Amino acid sequence: MKNRRIIKWLILAMSSILIIGNLNGWRSTVRQRVIKERMVTAQTTLNIFYEHLSSMFINLNYATQLSNICDEEGRADPQVFNNKAEQLLEENAHIEYLAYFNGDLLENIMPEAYSELVGKGLNEFMYSYTLAKVVKSVVVDGPQTLPSTDKEVFLFIHPLIIAGEYKGEIVAAVDKTYVMSQMKLNILEEGGYDYELWTVNKLGEHKTVFAVSDESVDFSQAIKLDFALPATWNISVQPQNGWLSFTEAFFIDSSVIVLCLFILCLVTLSYLYLKQKKELKKVHYMDPDSGLYNYDGFCYFVDQVLSKKEQTDCFILYIHLSGYHDISHTASRKEIQAYFTHVYQCIQEDFPSDTIAGKLSEDIITVAIFKDNEDKKIMDMVEDFILQLFWKYKKNGKKQFVNPKAIVVTYPIDGKNTKELIQYAENNNLQ
Repeated sequence: MKNRRIIKWLILAMSSILIIGNLNGWRSTVRQRVIKERMVTAQTTLNIFYEHLSSMFINLNYATQLSNICDEEGRADPQVFNNKAEQLLEENAHIEYLAYFNGDLLENIMPEAYSELVGKGLNEFMYSYTLAKVVKSVVVDGPQTLPSTDKEVFLFIHPLIIAGEYKGEIVAAVDKTYVMSQMKLNILEEGGYDYELWTVNKLGEHKTVFAVSDESVDFSQAIKLDFALPATWNISVQPQNGWLSFTEAFFIDSSVIVLCLFILCLVTLSYLYLKQKKELKKVHYMDPDSGLYNYDGFCYFVDQVLSKKEQTDCFILYIHLSGYHDISHTASRKEIQAYFTHVYQCIQEDFPSDTIAGKLSEDIITVAIFKDNEDKKIMDMVEDFILQLFWKYKKNGKKQFVNPKAIVVTYPIDGKNTKELIQYAENNNLQ
């Protein structure tokens, strides 16, 4: 009985662990799914933002617009350049200067405030100028500080390449504040994202941050998008409340805990209900004086075992407590209960745990033993048990005896079910 109780609690504990484990897995799945969906949304937002940046860089690349004035040899007529540059400067106050390099030498620059730079070579300017010559493609770089004015600008450099040969370049220096305003980073912030816009130089050794929504934010888990101009530009975004906010995480965890408690309560209540139902059934089938099953209970539970295992070895020990009827009218209820408590304990101690015992009437006890009746060890137990049922009762100097007489009936030789086995025993003379 003790082992059976331990097994039941182990099953209940394992079931609880299994339920909690599954719910924890479901919790992780929900969390990951929410985060994944938000990352997909953030990536889409980044892609759209990149399209905007690309369009903006094209619109602000006045150097490329000026390159159209160059002839087939990649040369720009000084007057034509000055006229076109003057027009662009008048229409776009954010342009700091426009410059034309003929080969490696600065030949023209507008406005005239920067005329002192004319005649200088590429090697006297920032590396971005030389980079355009090396990569032979448009370079966007910045922010850079102009040495003569300390103004911060973005440089748009368009190299003039004819038949794969570098002929010079056109440079447009555009005010940093204006370029940053055209990026419209506030759209990301209004969309609920923290952002960081930064570049890494060609060698990957220096990071320059253009703009960040909140300097205290850790962007290590952010979604990133990079593009080359040719320096590597990066934009990192993540939701302002994190991929999973504290409130959302608390709601998911609380829901899982509540669901877990509900399921555990449901399982526990179901277990208690079934246990109570079983106990009530036992009470219905139980003899109140002895703790053994009554006639209906004994037949029901023995038949349950026999129906599950048709080849089960089984024999029923049918015992008539001869003399008990007389003692029952003399002994007190307490003495009678003590006798049957002793009978019950002997059955529990002497026979296998699956043994079923019943008190069919006032003086008839039956014990169903699921073993072969030719097993000498079992039959020795039976003989010892019968001897323990002997009761010598003395009251007022008068002795009375309970003398147990037993018969063994075997399944299925003497009957195909419990009632038939009992009937067979009753029909035989217990001498």
